[in-house]
Amino acid sequence: MRDHRRADFGLFGGQGGCRRGIASILRGDALGMGLRSLKARLWPIGTGRREAATHESAGGVRRSGILFALLKLAISASAVAVVVAALDVPAALDRVANQNPSGLALAAAAMLAQVALGALRWHVVRVKTSIRSSFAETFRIYYIGSFFSSYIWSGISGDVMRVWLTWRGGAGREAAVYSTILDRVALIAGVAAIMLVTSPWSFVRFGFGIEGWLPCLVAAALLLGIAGLAQFDRLPPAWQRWLPLRLLGSLGGATREVFLRPRAVMPAIGAAVMGQTAFAVAAYAMAGSLGMNVALMDCIVVMQIVALLTAVPISVGGWGVREVSMVGLFAPIGVPSSSALVLSVQLGLLGLALNLPGGIFWLLLRQEARSADPLVARYGISAQP
Repeated sequence: MRDHRRADFGLFGGQGGCRRGIASILRGDALGMGLRSLKARLWPIGTGRREAATHESAGGVRRSGILFALLKLAISASAVAVVVAALDVPAALDRVANQNPSGLALAAAAMLAQVALGALRWHVVRVKTSIRSSFAETFRIYYIGSFFSSYIWSGISGDVMRVWLTWRGGAGREAAVYSTILDRVALIAGVAAIMLVTSPWSFVRFGFGIEGWLPCLVAAALLLGIAGLAQFDRLPPAWQRWLPLRLLGSLGGATREVFLRPRAVMPAIGAAVMGQTAFAVAAYAMAGSLGMNVALMDCIVVMQIVALLTAVPISVGGWGVREVSMVGLFAPIGVPSSSALVLSVQLGLLGLALNLPGGIFWLLLRQEARSADPLVARYGISAQP
C-alpha cells in the first residue's frame, strides 16, 4: 500500500512537485520550517544541471508565492480601507459597547454547528468516494483544514491539508483529492439550493430588477456548472490522452456518482444547506446582539452571496472581500455601513477564535505520529504516510 501511494505522487508532478506545493502553502508558518532541509535529506535528485534546474524552479515557485501573498494582502488592506474611510466610528463603537453577550454566545454556538455540519457533509462525500473513516476522524481532519484556512495566507491551504492527511491516513490518491473537491461542489450546491428556495424573498426585498434576479441567476448557473462537470467523463477517449482532460474525466465520473444519484446527493446537499443556514443564523444572532434591525431571511439570503465571494482565493482569509460584500449587500435593506462593517469584523474574529481548536488537533496529530516517524517532531510532516 505504501509503495502504491508513493507511485501515485506522479499525478502531482512527482514527489518533488508535491513537496514544493505543500511547502509553498505552509511557507511563512512555523509548521512549514525545515521542509527544504527535509527535501535535501530524504530525496536527493542528483547533481549538476538537473539539481540547478530544480533549485531554479523552486526559487521561481517561492517568488511567485510571495508575490501572490502580497497581492492578496494588498487586496484585503485596500478593501478594508475603502470601507473604513466611510465608517461612522462613533456609531460603530456605540454598537460594540452596548452589545448583548447572549446574542454573541448564540452566534458562537451556530458557527460551531456549522463546523460540525461541514464535517458531516465531507464525511458523506468521503463514504461515497470509498474512503473508510469514522466521523470522528473526518471531523478531526476537517477541523485541521479549517484552522489552516483561517490562519494561513494561502486560500487553499485547508483543502491541501485535508488531501494530505486523508492520503496519509490510507486513502488512495484520487479518492483523497476528489473527496475534497466534491465537498466544495456539495457546498456550492447547498448555497445554490438556498438561493433558489429564497428567491421569492429576494423579489420582495429587491424587486424584479437585477438585484432581485441576481441570486436566482447565480444559483441556476452554479447548478448548471455542476451538471456540466458531471459530463466530463463522456469525453471521447482520444481527447482523454491529454492529462488535464483525463483528470477532468475522472472528476466528472466521481461527480456523477455523488451528485446525479438521489441517494448520494441528498445527504450531502442536506448537510450543506443546514451548515449554510447555521452560518446565516450566526450572522442573525450577531446582528441582534448589536441591535441591528434585520430579519433572519435577510441574513439567509445575503450570507449565501457573501460565502461565495469570500471563497474566491483573492484575499487573506476573506478579509476585505467579506467586509465590502456585507456593507454593499446589507445597504439595500437599510443597514448602515458602520453596522454592517462591525458585524463582518466580529464574524471574522469569531471564526478565527472558533477555528483555533483545529490547531490543537494538528499538534495532537503530530504527537501521535512522533513515535512512528521521528521526522514529524522536527518538520511537522512525515516523509511517508
